[in-house]
Amino acid sequence: LHELSALALAETREDLAQEAIGKVARLFGARGFAVLSGLAPRQEMIIASGFKTREEALARMVSSSRGENLLVLVFNEGEFEQDVMVFEHSRPIDDRTRRLYNVLARRLEDRLCAFRQEERRRRMEEALRESQEQLLQVRLMESIGQMATGIAHEINTPVQFVGDNLQFLKGAFEELMAACEAGGGTGKGRRPGLDDPAGPHHGYEIACGERLLLVMGHEHRGRPSGAEDLGHLG
Repeated sequence: LHELSALALAETREDLAQEAIGKVARLFGARGFAVLSGLAPRQEMIIASGFKTREEALARMVSSSRGENLLVLVFNEGEFEQDVMVFEHSRPIDDRTRRLYNVLARRLEDRLCAFRQEERRRRMEEALRESQEQLLQVRLMESIGQMATGIAHEINTPVQFVGDNLQFLKGAFEELMAACEAGGGTGKGRRPGLDDPAGPHHGYEIACGERLLLVMGHEHRGRPSGAEDLGHLG
């Protein structure tokens, strides 16, 4: 029994398989030994000695079903994690050997269950880590979207303000230039009280005209400026 307890110290499936095969051959003198895991058609032979394939082990079980030199032990029967352990001897297996095989099989099954639980834990941790990474990416993209929306709003507001004012100034300048051209020297388009030199608003209009001509001097270099333009306005 002390020899069988060493199965619990195996750290990997490969170590467990080698340890089990060695003990079955050395302590029991078995001719064949196999562990079939899972349910058909996905059943796999995870440990084997004396059997080359799963089909060979299953065929031996059927052909020796009435003999006493074959021992078959089933754990978790009918479940997804079912394990079938097959022990074959060249001579009939006595009761003492059968009891020892039951102890070995139980120790082996306990270790296989521990490996499965560890694998499930690792898969769950991996899935949790992937979910956390995906959630982090979603939050990052959401933050970037909110920041981009805020930046676009901050840019659009002053641009729209400047554009609206430029349109207003363009229309105002066009109207003012049209009024100046219409009233210059022809007498047409003159406004009573404003274009009349004796009117009360004539001086204010002259001052405005001076500022306008100074601003537009680069665009209308051919037009008279300063006092000459004031003379035309007069």
